[in-house]
Amino acid sequence: MTSIRELLALGGIPEGGINLLIAGDTEHKAPRFQPLLDPSTTEELGRRLAGEVSRLQPDRLLIAGEATDEILAFVVGRELGCDVTVVWSSEGLLRHDGEMLDGDRVVVISESFRLTDSLHGLGSYISYCGATLAAAAVLIDTPMLQREAADLGVQTIALVGGH
Repeated sequence: MTSIRELLALGGIPEGGINLLIAGDTEHKAPRFQPLLDPSTTEELGRRLAGEVSRLQPDRLLIAGEATDEILAFVVGRELGCDVTVVWSSEGLLRHDGEMLDGDRVVVISESFRLTDSLHGLGSYISYCGATLAAAAVLIDTPMLQREAADLGVQTIALVGGH
């Protein structure tokens, strides 16, 4: 079986990039995951992430529209039978495509969290919509994600670098 690190390298994030993210790449030098670089890699990573997320039994997955997480979220959502909601920011205002129902248990999906307050903002929006942030699930863990998840009291799931 191919390791997660090998799959990430096939998807455009070599070992050095993974290590930068895990260490807290504040200068944003780490490359981003490129889901179309090797579609079979994206399928495999999505299936593995879905396997980890499945125990939470989420009602919905959510991604930030500015990120390149759509394809990854599609695979995870297909595997779990969950719809995906995309949150967009327009001039500081948030809106979403796709339903988010009162009481939904939502898992935020991302390649990694690299920006301050990104999980805080998504978590606040989820609450505003009447849903509950159940967890954040990522391919690569980052100190930023751990800090924000601890602040919010939510669980994190990471394929690489998880605590």
